[in-house]
Amino acid sequence: MYAQFDGFEIKMTKSEAESMAHSGDCELDVISYLKTNKSIHKQLDKIGNKAIAREIKATGAWSGDGLLDVEANKRRIVWLAANQIKEEL
Repeated sequence: MYAQFDGFEIKMTKSEAESMAHSGDCELDVISYLKTNKSIHKQLDKIGNKAIAREIKATGAWSGDGLLDVEANKRRIVWLAANQIKEEL
């Protein structure tokens, strides 16, 4: 399944999306996914840090210095992708 963003997409399975998009704190689930899934890192590297930060800024939820943390931005975009995919189910 794919989450569509402005200029890029992120691919993950339904099961992966559901494991990171649920009620409660999802951050540890996203961190675990990033630690164990090599394909997501290839996708994120291909997208690039600037495009990821630009997309996160566009949500309006993060801005300023918060967008300078590359690792946090990776967690955020993966979480956003998981939620987008789950909503489409």
